[in-house]
Amino acid sequence: QSSSASPASLYPNAGTVNVNSQASQAAALISLNNKVRELTQEVRKRDDKISELLRSEAKERGKVMSVRAEHESLRRDNETLRSELSIMKEALDKGREHTQRLRTQVEDGNRDTELKYRSRLMRLEDDLSKANSDLKDSQQAFSTAEKVREALAQENERMHSQLKAARDAQSAAHADHLRLQEKFDSLHRHSEELQKRNAELEALPAELVAKSDAV
Repeated sequence: QSSSASPASLYPNAGTVNVNSQASQAAALISLNNKVRELTQEVRKRDDKISELLRSEAKERGKVMSVRAEHESLRRDNETLRSELSIMKEALDKGREHTQRLRTQVEDGNRDTELKYRSRLMRLEDDLSKANSDLKDSQQAFSTAEKVREALAQENERMHSQLKAARDAQSAAHADHLRLQEKFDSLHRHSEELQKRNAELEALPAELVAKSDAV
């Protein structure tokens, strides 16, 4: 008897369970579809946010690269200025040494010239005195005295010319020293301005430095 029984008689609720299962699956599919739609919208929002963040990051990266380029340019300018400043310091030191040597030479020359002048002048004065004494005795002595006077005047003029030339050389050397000092001071002021700009760049916000390192 059991082998001849129909499926409906064996499972009286089979049709109802199947209908309920289909309705439940349909509801689940609708819910899943809605969830997928919500997740898709959320993904799009996040994609838009990521794109906006990427654009913002690109702008910041551009700013950081620009600051880096300016910093590098200033660093090169500073190195060039330091090199020029070193060269000018060396030239100034050499100029000072040359000026000192020239001043010493001029002073020594002035002393030597003055001593020679005084020595010659004393000899000429002795000769002139002797000639004046002899002038009382003869016309020839008078002629000799005149020659001595002329020689004294020429020697005196020549000594004055040498002293003037030595003083002119000393003045020219001093003027060269002043010009070198002025150029050195100008370069020093320029170096201080570059160092100030470098300090401003080094004081940039920490987030720019962090993004620069990340790049």
